[in-house]
Amino acid sequence: MAGRSELIQLVGTSVTVANTSTQILAADPRREYMLFVNNGSEDIFISFGETATLANSLVVKAVGGSLQINDPQMFLGVVNAISVSGGQDLRVLDGK
Repeated sequence: MAGRSELIQLVGTSVTVANTSTQILAADPRREYMLFVNNGSEDIFISFGETATLANSLVVKAVGGSLQINDPQMFLGVVNAISVSGGQDLRVLDGK
């Protein structure tokens, strides 16, 4: 992203994360930025390119925990999430 002269287009969504693996972002070869904010009351577990499980995923803590990814080697594949009991509100910002 260094040296970019144009602005990144940001698209925000709200996703309800279930107690089974839930796709939160589709694969996108133009992706340059990701932000996940957990507005739910339980931790949410995020996995990149594979089915999300409670054991193999990054944890985004409950009630405002966040994960921001802004990397020149951005992951472009499918992103999935899971929570223990389901019904958790995850805000997603995807930049292109």
